[in-house]
Amino acid sequence: NPPIPAELSTQIDSGYYIVQFKEPREISQRIEVAKIVERSYCFIDNNTDLVRTDPSKRQELEQLPCVRWVGIYQPGYKLSPKLLEMYSKKELDDPSKTIDLRVDIFYNPRLPNDPDNHLLADRDINEVISNIKEIGGEIILHKPHSHTLSVKIRETGIKDIAFIRKVWWIGEQPKIKTQPDYRDNLLIKPYPE
Repeated sequence: NPPIPAELSTQIDSGYYIVQFKEPREISQRIEVAKIVERSYCFIDNNTDLVRTDPSKRQELEQLPCVRWVGIYQPGYKLSPKLLEMYSKKELDDPSKTIDLRVDIFYNPRLPNDPDNHLLADRDINEVISNIKEIGGEIILHKPHSHTLSVKIRETGIKDIAFIRKVWWIGEQPKIKTQPDYRDNLLIKPYPE
């Protein structure tokens, strides 16, 4: 597991885990894991998957012959490498400065044609939005039925977002570069102002 600052780790079991396989995983091994977990989100690297399951099933998962290690998906793992490095170097300690973030939440879509699909996603998103507002964050952008939020928060609030259970990933919000209006450089305006 990658090194993270102690204040970005927890022993509280959220039900989200990193599962590392002993060797490059075979389909049969993934099927074994799928029988235990509620949802497999993604392949990370080094033969690891990010999954969600009931904490009572963690031991069963650990005992599979194909599994090397099962660990809690730590709050520090949610930070992009750049944010984690900045946090570790204490570059995000100024409570008077804000930062724009992209926050992705765990999303468990059911079947694409399921009419309740968006209701489940919206419930989870609304819960995360409420959590972010409680810690002083501002939602800048949230598109309907999207599992990504644009958030403005004080730099010291990044840690608080990382501890929100349903948050999957936190990265800096890309800056949008605007092009100067070419019309400002024209001597003769092609249209009345």
